[in-house]
Amino acid sequence: MMIKNEQQYQNSLDWLQRFEQSITSLDSNEHLKAEPERWKLHRDSYQSQVDELKSEITEYERLINCDTSKLLKIKVNSLNKLPNALIKAFGSSPN
Repeated sequence: MMIKNEQQYQNSLDWLQRFEQSITSLDSNEHLKAEPERWKLHRDSYQSQVDELKSEITEYERLINCDTSKLLKIKVNSLNKLPNALIKAFGSSPN
């Protein structure tokens, strides 16, 4: 996923909060902790979502807060990533 606009950004912040609350609930759920493998599976799943959302949010914030008077460099490691790089480049350029 790549955040492309303010609405997606706000939705991502909302989902981040929900996943973090789910982790907090899991960490205090002694009944589920009685089954460590199942608990870890659930927690790792939520943590993965938190990590991905934080990464996307940070990247979006970096792009929208960049100094538009300076050249923005976006590294592309693969042609498969080129469409996302173009979206980032045009999304962060001044109108």
